[in-house]
Amino acid sequence: MNWLILLVDDDPLILKSIRGALRPLEQTGTQIWSCHSAKEAIQILEESPIDLIISDENMGEMKGTELLSWVSGHSPETRRIILTGDHSLSPLIDSHSPAGVDAYLTKPFKNQDVLSIVVWLMTN
Repeated sequence: MNWLILLVDDDPLILKSIRGALRPLEQTGTQIWSCHSAKEAIQILEESPIDLIISDENMGEMKGTELLSWVSGHSPETRRIILTGDHSLSPLIDSHSPAGVDAYLTKPFKNQDVLSIVVWLMTN
């Protein structure tokens, strides 16, 4: 599994948590990059082919769904997961959203859930 995954969250602890959840994938060749803003993510996506992006919904200058909408238009083959702490928002974020979100995760999340969703998306 030589995937390239990009994590986007303005909270360093969340980035560390998700990276920990995905550690088994790193051991099989997956590269995991992280950044703290949508602006940084766009720069990375313009320079590198990303297989999957996990983005927080509530970030400073741009919402995660806005970032994933940009990704959908500029890198449609990139799989997209939104991360939100707002449980009431979760049912509204689905594959019919303008962002073309493939899946969503709610905070707090279980490491196994993160790993399972990522593996499922990347193998289906």
